[in-house]
Amino acid sequence: MNPVDVKKALRRNRKWFCDSGVLGNCEGSWGVAERVLLTAHNDSVEKVLHATPAWSDFCGGCIIESRRPDCCFETAYYFLMLHELFHCGKDERIAENILDYLYLRSGLLNRYENIYHVSEGVWNWTHLYWQPVIWFDDNAWCIILARAIAKLRPDLDRKYRMKHFALCGATGMVNAFEHAFNTGEDYPRWQGNLKLPHWGALAAGAIAVSRKDMDKEYSRKARQLTGQYFDYVMEHLTEFNPSELAYALLGAVLAERYDNAKKICRMLLATIDPETGCPPSSHYEAPAGEHLADLIYTVNWSSLALAAYLGHKSDAAAKKALTRMVELLTAIQDDCLDKHLAGCWRGMYDLDAGCWGGGDRFEGGGSSIYTGWTNAPLGWVLASSLGGKLPI
Repeated sequence: MNPVDVKKALRRNRKWFCDSGVLGNCEGSWGVAERVLLTAHNDSVEKVLHATPAWSDFCGGCIIESRRPDCCFETAYYFLMLHELFHCGKDERIAENILDYLYLRSGLLNRYENIYHVSEGVWNWTHLYWQPVIWFDDNAWCIILARAIAKLRPDLDRKYRMKHFALCGATGMVNAFEHAFNTGEDYPRWQGNLKLPHWGALAAGAIAVSRKDMDKEYSRKARQLTGQYFDYVMEHLTEFNPSELAYALLGAVLAERYDNAKKICRMLLATIDPETGCPPSSHYEAPAGEHLADLIYTVNWSSLALAAYLGHKSDAAAKKALTRMVELLTAIQDDCLDKHLAGCWRGMYDLDAGCWGGGDRFEGGGSSIYTGWTNAPLGWVLASSLGGKLPI
């Protein structure tokens, strides 16, 4: 990979965040929007707007104004990485503005011991809902990233009590995880199918990184749950699509289960086209096809998982695959002139057609341009290739 191309891609992507409207007019003081949604020839628009009824229109699309804590944390960490690489004060200011919103303005964090059957330190899915909706994967990201930011910036930890609330959230997640995984029944307010690594592996990883700070009882329970979960994952590896394998690899790295991670990595690498650097799109929320690069569920998490794994283990095949993925990402980055799109990575790219597209779904597809799930994590991967520190 060419470092000059990577730096150029990062600067262009930073400009997209700043110019597209996803950060509003206040440099992140009211967080970051979930995504840009293109509306032309998009059959999913009505469903999206019904589920997230807050948006700002522009010609040809809208900004979905839902404020989600996972997207905000992911974007804040990205701007801290950009600040470390480029030493631009504006990047640091945007990151802190987003964190100010999360901890001081949003009301998304539960600061009480128990309210609506939700423990302290748990984050609601979005500011739009009138009642708590708690997702395992979203809260896992909040725990992982709060801890990572606290380690990177102890001053921010002191300001927001980041490690404290992350530990509270992780402890609450232990209770929910134990019940939901072992009984197959929903735990009050918590959502996500733990049998799929998209939810389960990331949650197990978040629990694992928090275990050493838990009291004796919860630490023991966390160790038991983590072991039990990854035993399950290894028994079912052949059942998972590339997106789920990527999440399984992320979780295994977080849990420091490197023998498991090596086997999962081999499975993931086997799905990646060595010429294009692209695993096939096969997530149930996205249009499917080997010629489709899914940047909401697959390419993003696969590249991040490989980068995270390589941060702890040497692996020539994984390094080669990751290099090819980064080359793919820099090659397809949106180069149109529209400020809502210029410098972004959209949700899906059609490799056969050589353009963005491939179909649309409620969350997946080419017309959804996510801040958190897509652009920020892809930015982490590119920044890490220049020496930036991943949160995993």
